[in-house]
Amino acid sequence: MFLRWKVEARHRHDTPLHPFTPSPTFALSSADLLNASATEGYQTISNEIRLIGESGRLQWLVGGFYAQEEVDAFTRLEFGVDTGRYLCGLFTANTVASCFNATGFQPASITTSFIGDNNFNPNLVIAGEGSEGIFDVSSRSWSVFAQGTWALTDRFSATLGLRYIDDHKEGTGDNTVDNTVALTDNNSLPPFLGLVNDFTAEVDDTALTGTFNVQYEFTPDLMVYASYSRGYKAGGINLDRTSATVVTPLTGAQPVADPTFDPEFSDNYEVGMKSQWFNNSLGLNLTAFNTEFEDLQILSFTGLAFIVETMPSARTRGVELESYWEPVEDLVFTAGVTYADTEYGSGSLLTQSLPNPPINLTGLHFTNAPVWSGSLGMAYSWDLTSNLEGYFNINGFYGSDRSTSSAQGPDKEQEAYELINFRMGLAHAAGWDLALWCRNCGDTEYYQVLFNSVYQNSATSPNVDGYIGDRREIGLTLSVDF
Repeated sequence: MFLRWKVEARHRHDTPLHPFTPSPTFALSSADLLNASATEGYQTISNEIRLIGESGRLQWLVGGFYAQEEVDAFTRLEFGVDTGRYLCGLFTANTVASCFNATGFQPASITTSFIGDNNFNPNLVIAGEGSEGIFDVSSRSWSVFAQGTWALTDRFSATLGLRYIDDHKEGTGDNTVDNTVALTDNNSLPPFLGLVNDFTAEVDDTALTGTFNVQYEFTPDLMVYASYSRGYKAGGINLDRTSATVVTPLTGAQPVADPTFDPEFSDNYEVGMKSQWFNNSLGLNLTAFNTEFEDLQILSFTGLAFIVETMPSARTRGVELESYWEPVEDLVFTAGVTYADTEYGSGSLLTQSLPNPPINLTGLHFTNAPVWSGSLGMAYSWDLTSNLEGYFNINGFYGSDRSTSSAQGPDKEQEAYELINFRMGLAHAAGWDLALWCRNCGDTEYYQVLFNSVYQNSATSPNVDGYIGDRREIGLTLSVDF
């Protein structure tokens, strides 16, 4: 019998993020409409203890885990010099001239169900004033776990593991407004500034997760396996202004959204094969998978911030093939292809994205989840001297069409594209490396994300902005190990 114990402890203390102020382009407009800044700090500590042992054909471990985290966040949204006139022109029936009237105006007609004020004065929207939020969340998590692997024969083994998890989170949000005159009707404008409401929230989650798999070795170079696992991701609290769940020009503000979100659970099934052939010069791994999600957590853009929402059900299934081939020493080719069919289940409504009303995701693919993806690569290295090595590698990636936004639609689609990367250089045994490299060598233009424009949208005529992926980069890098 063999026993071994292990204790791990990690601590990370109060790391503030560098404040950002994307002004005035936060609204991706040349007009100074909305400025934002934010800071965040956190403290974390975690500890884990394991006891590992062997007894005959059984290998086992038991252990426990404990973690605490404190997160403090501050956000501020400020009006720009053009905000008042922009709101005036966007939501009233007045002329451009009246919106630029220095003394204000009384409109002949106005969408009162949306604005709620027949005497809107753009000059009361003062640049530099706005709203700010102070948020904090404290969390505590502990778990106990055990796992055992039985070698039933020399070729056949089975593994069973269980983990019990207990999570607790509590948080507060304190929202203030320093331009109270301009925000008298703030409750009618949640897409832009969020409802000025404080909140106290608490989340308690428990879960029992586990894994079971069996594997059989036909030969030392050929193994097949099947596995099942139950996955869990804790619920939490969104650290942001709580906006309305549905807002339209006809209905106005509806009930305020809950800042908390539910835990995510998944049932994962997988069968596969791992193999090596021809004296290990060829490797082939094949996997088929199916995952069913309950309360899938997705990231949603509200127009001012990213928050987490849950979809009641979802699934992903597919096949993945990975391979390598080394025809001669130090020359390696790699290839991989994945077919992944993802789908949101019935009743999947994205409630906090723009434009409102909610978007029905039922039957649609996951965000940034191409059905087909693949990669090809080649790497070669050779000795120039006993201490100097040359190397060369090139690899490519392909992904089919996909939606880049949770708020899906034809205007959020990214067409299929390919990327090619290249690197060659010299590496010395003394620890230095000189490399010439290229990323996106074909200068492919593609969008990482497309989203409804900040502060410039309506439910009937949405505008779309996006972030373009990195274009071609060529560089020379010298690195030295000391």
